[in-house]
Parts: sequence; C-alpha cells; structure tokens
Amino acid sequence: RLITVPYGGCKPFFKVNQMHLNKERMTTEKECIFNYRKACEKNNIKLKKYTANEAYIDLDCSNLNLIVCGDTQLVFSDAASIPPDQKMFALWFHTAFVSGNF
Repeated sequence: RLITVPYGGCKPFFKVNQMHLNKERMTTEKECIFNYRKACEKNNIKLKKYTANEAYIDLDCSNLNLIVCGDTQLVFSDAASIPPDQKMFALWFHTAFVSGNF
C-alpha cells in the first residue's frame, strides 16, 4: 500500500529485482524476477489511474505467486509519465530481516 498519491495522479506499477552471485565472474548481478505491469497484462488486468484525491494506492499481488529471498529491490514507476515508465522511487531490503509471512 502506498500512502498518498502524487499531485497530478499516477498509474503505478512495480518491478522486483534480486541480486545473485555470478560464480564465473565472482560478481553480483541484478535480475528482474517480477514485473507487475506485465503480470497484469498477462491476466487481462488494466493498471488503474489514481488521482491525488485518493488516500492510498493498493497494488495487489497476492494471487500472482510472488516469492522473494535475499537482497531484494522494489522499483515503483508511473506508466502514465512522460517519459514513459519514469521511476517514482525504489527501495532495497534483505529477507533475513523480514519476520513472518507477508
């Protein structure tokens, strides 16, 4: 749930990236494991345009079988922005610090 909607509204979606170790190069690489926009398109769900008058935004992914582990990045973007898909914000977390099953 996102609390508050940007002035002018937005059509939000998010991507989930995870870091993994490339053992051949001994480097870490970021891999996109989930794209909410593509999942919605696949399930014939249209992204909703939210206005600043709305108190919050819910992006429900509970039925999309999304499982994460390790270093995880969430990148939120606006599908209605110019240029398209402009990043709104991003955050990183590690699942070892998340308790419970959310």
